[in-house]
Amino acid sequence: YIIPTLPQAGEGFLRINQTCLGIMQSSITMLSSPREMRGRMMGLLGICIGGGTPVGALGISAAAAVYGIQLAISVNILAGLLLFLPVLVSTPLAWEKLRQQLPTQSVR
Repeated sequence: YIIPTLPQAGEGFLRINQTCLGIMQSSITMLSSPREMRGRMMGLLGICIGGGTPVGALGISAAAAVYGIQLAISVNILAGLLLFLPVLVSTPLAWEKLRQQLPTQSVR
C-alpha cells in the first residue's frame, strides 16, 4: 500500500524531526564558532551526543525500573526543560535578532 498506517506515519514524522534537529545542531555549532575552532566544536558536539545518550538512557531506565516509565519520562522532560531555560536566557543567539527587530523608542 502507498498510504502509510498511523504508526508508520508517526515513525516517519519522528525521523524527519530527528534529521532536522541534527542539521540544526550542526548548523548552529558551525555558524556560532570561530573558523579555527569549528573542528573542535563539532568534535565536542559528537562527544556530547554520542556519550550523553547512553548515560541518559541508563539513568532513565534505572528510574523507570524503580518508579515506573510514565514518572521517569515526565521527570526527564521536566529536567530537560529546566536545564534548557538558563541556556535560552543566556545565549545571544536567541536574543540578538529579537533586539534588532524591536522598535527603538525616542526619549523626549
